[in-house]
Amino acid sequence: MTHRTFITAGDGLPAWSSPISHAVVVGSTCYVSGQLSVDAHGSYVEGTFREEAERAFGHVFRVLRAAGFARDDLVFVDVAFADLQNRGIVDELFAEYFAPARRPARTVYQAAALPFGGKVKVMGTAVADARVSTSPPDGLPRYRLLTGPDDQTFCERVSAALDMGYQLHGAPSITRGPVGIVAAQAVVWAESGRTVPRP
Repeated sequence: MTHRTFITAGDGLPAWSSPISHAVVVGSTCYVSGQLSVDAHGSYVEGTFREEAERAFGHVFRVLRAAGFARDDLVFVDVAFADLQNRGIVDELFAEYFAPARRPARTVYQAAALPFGGKVKVMGTAVADARVSTSPPDGLPRYRLLTGPDDQTFCERVSAALDMGYQLHGAPSITRGPVGIVAAQAVVWAESGRTVPRP
Protein backbone atom coordinates (compact mmCIF):
# COMPACT_ATOMS: atom_id res chain seq x y z
CA MET A 1 0.00 0.00 0.00
CA THR A 2 1.20 3.53 -0.75
CA HIS A 3 2.73 5.20 2.31
CA ARG A 4 0.41 7.79 3.88
CA THR A 5 1.16 10.56 6.33
CA PHE A 6 -1.59 12.32 8.27
CA ILE A 7 -0.96 15.94 9.25
CA THR A 8 -3.02 16.52 12.38
CA ALA A 9 -1.01 19.19 14.18
CA GLY A 10 2.00 21.38 13.69
CA ASP A 11 3.58 24.72 14.46
CA GLY A 12 1.14 27.48 13.65
CA LEU A 13 -1.69 25.16 12.60
CA PRO A 14 -5.06 25.92 14.17
CA ALA A 15 -6.60 23.44 16.57
CA TRP A 16 -9.67 21.69 15.19
CA SER A 17 -12.61 20.21 17.04
CA SER A 18 -13.61 18.12 14.02
CA PRO A 19 -12.11 14.59 13.82
CA ILE A 20 -10.21 15.20 10.57
CA SER A 21 -6.64 15.83 9.42
CA HIS A 22 -5.34 19.15 8.18
CA ALA A 23 -3.88 17.20 5.29
CA VAL A 24 -3.07 13.70 4.09
CA VAL A 25 0.08 12.95 2.10
CA VAL A 26 -0.16 9.98 -0.27
CA GLY A 27 3.05 9.32 -2.15
CA SER A 28 4.13 12.69 -3.58
CA THR A 29 0.65 14.25 -3.32
CA CYS A 30 -0.68 16.34 -0.44
CA TYR A 31 -4.43 16.85 0.01
CA VAL A 32 -5.16 19.90 2.19
CA SER A 33 -8.50 20.16 4.00
CA GLY A 34 -10.59 23.30 3.72
CA GLN A 35 -9.08 26.15 5.75
CA LEU A 36 -11.05 29.03 7.24
CA SER A 37 -10.39 32.35 8.92
CA VAL A 38 -9.72 30.96 12.40
CA ASP A 39 -7.16 31.58 15.13
CA ALA A 40 -4.75 29.12 16.75
CA HIS A 41 -7.57 27.75 18.90
CA GLY A 42 -9.87 27.14 15.92
CA SER A 43 -12.15 30.06 16.75
CA TYR A 44 -13.57 32.10 13.89
CA VAL A 45 -11.91 35.47 13.23
CA GLU A 46 -14.27 37.81 11.43
CA GLY A 47 -12.88 40.38 9.04
CA THR A 48 -13.22 41.81 5.58
CA PHE A 49 -13.33 39.29 2.76
CA ARG A 50 -9.68 39.96 1.94
CA GLU A 51 -8.61 39.55 5.57
CA GLU A 52 -10.45 36.24 5.88
CA ALA A 53 -9.09 35.02 2.55
CA GLU A 54 -5.51 35.92 3.50
CA ARG A 55 -5.89 34.06 6.80
CA ALA A 56 -7.35 30.98 5.06
CA PHE A 57 -4.60 30.94 2.41
CA GLY A 58 -2.01 31.40 5.16
CA HIS A 59 -3.29 28.27 6.89
CA VAL A 60 -3.10 26.32 3.61
CA PHE A 61 0.53 27.39 3.18
CA ARG A 62 1.38 26.47 6.79
CA VAL A 63 -0.20 23.04 6.36
CA LEU A 64 1.90 22.51 3.22
CA ARG A 65 5.08 23.41 5.12
CA ALA A 66 4.13 21.06 7.94
CA ALA A 67 3.77 18.30 5.34
CA GLY A 68 7.14 19.10 3.74
CA PHE A 69 5.71 20.78 0.65
CA ALA A 70 6.18 24.26 -0.78
CA ARG A 71 3.61 26.81 -1.96
CA ASP A 72 4.64 26.28 -5.58
CA ASP A 73 3.79 22.58 -5.26
CA LEU A 74 0.09 23.49 -5.35
CA VAL A 75 -1.51 22.21 -8.54
CA PHE A 76 -5.18 22.76 -7.68
CA VAL A 77 -6.99 25.20 -5.38
CA ASP A 78 -10.67 25.08 -4.45
CA VAL A 79 -12.22 28.30 -3.14
CA ALA A 80 -15.73 28.45 -1.68
CA PHE A 81 -17.32 31.90 -1.32
CA ALA A 82 -20.24 33.13 0.72
CA ASP A 83 -20.60 35.81 -1.98
CA LEU A 84 -19.14 35.16 -5.43
CA GLN A 85 -18.88 38.89 -6.07
CA ASN A 86 -15.60 38.76 -4.11
CA ARG A 87 -13.95 36.64 -6.79
CA GLY A 88 -11.84 39.58 -7.96
CA ILE A 89 -10.11 39.76 -4.58
CA VAL A 90 -9.07 36.10 -4.89
CA ASP A 91 -7.72 36.89 -8.37
CA GLU A 92 -5.59 39.62 -6.78
CA LEU A 93 -4.31 37.22 -4.10
CA PHE A 94 -3.44 34.61 -6.73
CA ALA A 95 -1.38 37.21 -8.58
CA GLU A 96 0.43 38.03 -5.32
CA TYR A 97 0.99 34.45 -4.15
CA PHE A 98 1.89 32.62 -7.37
CA ALA A 99 4.34 33.40 -10.16
CA PRO A 100 2.74 33.36 -13.64
CA ALA A 101 4.52 30.13 -14.58
CA ARG A 102 3.49 28.36 -11.35
CA ARG A 103 -0.17 29.32 -10.90
CA PRO A 104 -2.29 26.32 -9.91
CA ALA A 105 -5.57 25.33 -11.50
CA ARG A 106 -8.58 26.59 -9.58
CA THR A 107 -12.30 26.26 -9.10
CA VAL A 108 -14.50 28.85 -7.38
CA TYR A 109 -18.12 28.61 -6.36
CA GLN A 110 -20.66 30.18 -4.05
CA ALA A 111 -21.69 28.03 -1.11
CA ALA A 112 -25.09 28.25 0.54
CA ALA A 113 -23.32 28.52 3.91
CA LEU A 114 -19.81 28.18 5.33
CA PRO A 115 -18.77 27.10 8.85
CA PHE A 116 -19.01 29.88 11.48
CA GLY A 117 -20.80 32.03 8.93
CA GLY A 118 -17.40 32.70 7.35
CA LYS A 119 -16.85 34.47 4.06
CA VAL A 120 -14.42 32.05 2.38
CA LYS A 121 -12.91 28.56 2.64
CA VAL A 122 -9.74 27.45 0.80
CA MET A 123 -8.49 23.92 0.16
CA GLY A 124 -5.93 22.52 -2.24
CA THR A 125 -3.91 19.68 -3.71
CA ALA A 126 -0.12 19.81 -4.01
CA VAL A 127 2.27 17.50 -5.84
CA ALA A 128 5.99 17.43 -5.15
CA ASP A 129 7.80 17.46 -8.46
CA ALA A 130 9.70 14.52 -9.91
CA ARG A 131 13.02 15.28 -8.26
CA VAL A 132 11.61 14.23 -4.86
CA SER A 133 11.64 10.54 -3.99
CA THR A 134 8.96 9.73 -1.40
CA SER A 135 9.51 5.97 -1.12
CA PRO A 136 10.91 5.31 2.37
CA PRO A 137 13.81 2.82 2.28
CA ASP A 138 13.51 -0.10 4.68
CA GLY A 139 10.18 1.24 5.93
CA LEU A 140 11.70 4.43 7.34
CA PRO A 141 9.05 7.17 7.23
CA ARG A 142 9.32 10.59 5.62
CA TYR A 143 12.48 10.12 3.61
CA ARG A 144 13.38 12.56 0.86
CA LEU A 145 16.14 12.65 -1.73
CA LEU A 146 16.35 16.04 -3.40
CA THR A 147 18.53 16.38 -6.46
CA GLY A 148 17.03 19.35 -8.28
CA PRO A 149 18.60 22.56 -9.49
CA ASP A 150 18.66 25.71 -7.42
CA ASP A 151 15.21 27.27 -7.33
CA GLN A 152 12.88 28.81 -4.78
CA THR A 153 10.56 25.82 -4.48
CA PHE A 154 13.47 23.47 -3.82
CA CYS A 155 14.92 25.78 -1.18
CA GLU A 156 11.53 26.21 0.50
CA ARG A 157 11.24 22.44 0.81
CA VAL A 158 14.67 22.14 2.39
CA SER A 159 13.81 24.98 4.77
CA ALA A 160 10.58 23.21 5.70
CA ALA A 161 12.54 20.07 6.57
CA LEU A 162 14.84 22.00 8.88
CA ASP A 163 11.88 23.79 10.49
CA MET A 164 10.36 20.40 11.32
CA GLY A 165 13.52 19.34 13.15
CA TYR A 166 14.89 17.02 10.46
CA GLN A 167 18.56 16.20 10.28
CA LEU A 168 20.39 16.58 6.98
CA HIS A 169 22.68 13.85 5.72
CA GLY A 170 24.64 13.10 2.58
CA ALA A 171 27.04 16.07 2.60
CA PRO A 172 24.43 18.57 1.41
CA SER A 173 25.50 21.74 -0.34
CA ILE A 174 23.53 24.56 1.27
CA THR A 175 23.89 28.33 1.08
CA ARG A 176 22.13 30.33 3.78
CA GLY A 177 20.87 33.85 3.30
CA PRO A 178 19.42 36.43 5.71
CA VAL A 179 15.93 34.92 5.35
CA GLY A 180 16.81 31.25 5.14
CA ILE A 181 18.21 28.85 2.62
CA VAL A 182 18.80 30.42 -0.79
CA ALA A 183 20.51 27.54 -2.58
CA ALA A 184 20.77 23.79 -2.18
CA GLN A 185 22.08 21.04 -4.41
CA ALA A 186 21.52 17.48 -3.19
CA VAL A 187 20.14 16.67 0.22
CA VAL A 188 19.04 13.54 2.02
CA TRP A 189 17.17 14.00 5.26
CA ALA A 190 15.51 11.84 7.87
CA GLU A 191 13.41 12.33 10.96
CA SER A 192 15.21 13.86 13.91
CA GLY A 193 17.16 11.25 15.83
CA ARG A 194 17.10 8.75 12.99
CA THR A 195 19.91 7.96 10.61
CA VAL A 196 19.56 7.18 6.92
CA PRO A 197 22.52 5.76 5.02
CA ARG A 198 23.40 7.49 1.79
CA PRO A 199 21.82 5.66 -1.18
